[in-house]
Amino acid sequence: MNDATACKAFPEKNTRSYLRWLCLLILCISAMLLSGPLHDAQAESPREAGLFIAGSMNFLPETADLDSLKAFHDPEHPGLFMLDTITADASDSRIINSMGIYPDSLDLLSRAGFRYAGIVSDHFRDGQGPGRYLTRRALSRCGLTPIGDGYYTVWETQGKRLGLTGVRYQDHVLYPLLIEEQVRELYRMGCDAIICVLGWTERTSREEIQKTAELAVLAGADLVVGTGSGENPGLWALNGTPVIWETGQLLHAEGEENHSPCFLWDIFFRFGPSGIDSVNIAPGAMTWVEDANRFTAVPDQTETEAWGILQENSNIRIEQMMHFPDNGRKNP
Repeated sequence: MNDATACKAFPEKNTRSYLRWLCLLILCISAMLLSGPLHDAQAESPREAGLFIAGSMNFLPETADLDSLKAFHDPEHPGLFMLDTITADASDSRIINSMGIYPDSLDLLSRAGFRYAGIVSDHFRDGQGPGRYLTRRALSRCGLTPIGDGYYTVWETQGKRLGLTGVRYQDHVLYPLLIEEQVRELYRMGCDAIICVLGWTERTSREEIQKTAELAVLAGADLVVGTGSGENPGLWALNGTPVIWETGQLLHAEGEENHSPCFLWDIFFRFGPSGIDSVNIAPGAMTWVEDANRFTAVPDQTETEAWGILQENSNIRIEQMMHFPDNGRKNP
């Protein structure tokens, strides 16, 4: 009886053991199945951030169809434009630059998706303290954030922090460490990428432009954007870092002759586990066409004179999308 009982109990004991192992195996497989998609979701989560950049403008009529600019950039990207003007009076209703007085159209830019204004022009200081204050107030009222003149900002998107700062060339001459200090301060604030906007004058030589842009690159900027030289648009690669050393203009004054081509630059930052994988730039050449008293931006094809001018002023081959790998650049 004892033997029979023992023989009977033995398989029951093994059965319970097998069931326990089977349950553990099922739990392990379930955990793997559950963790797999989560891991893949993290790996495939958005790692790209971007913005579009436009040059300065000598005027912006109320008849300008700024919605037409959406053909030149990703609709999810906010815009940065270069303000070449200062506010002229306390009503904030008019702006002034070196070419005359034009209606204030900052709200048009805001509605078109622009969120940042580079105030690094030499004309910006013409108004001294009151003009600078009124300009910043006018920008804020339209939901536009100033970049430059001591102002910088951090934009958070898709889990990444992009820092934007700007420096006038004249301020750099007076204080050569200004660019380095501002770029490094943004990295200390936890920024994953830095865009440094530099404002030239028409007297700034190509050699001075290159030296100053190199300082921003060495400080840790991942993209350098220049404006105000009065020259045609151009794109350089300095130590593997993209430098739009001259953005050109967004829109030209009516009747202006011998003007440079208009470009809009769409920027894509792609991130990996250890930081930036690459910076991708898609330049868009545009022609403004007036029809029924309305200005509309129309794309220029890649074989036109505008693209030839851009190539002449660049030290890399210009394509519809240009890829700048990290090349070992490290945050300071």
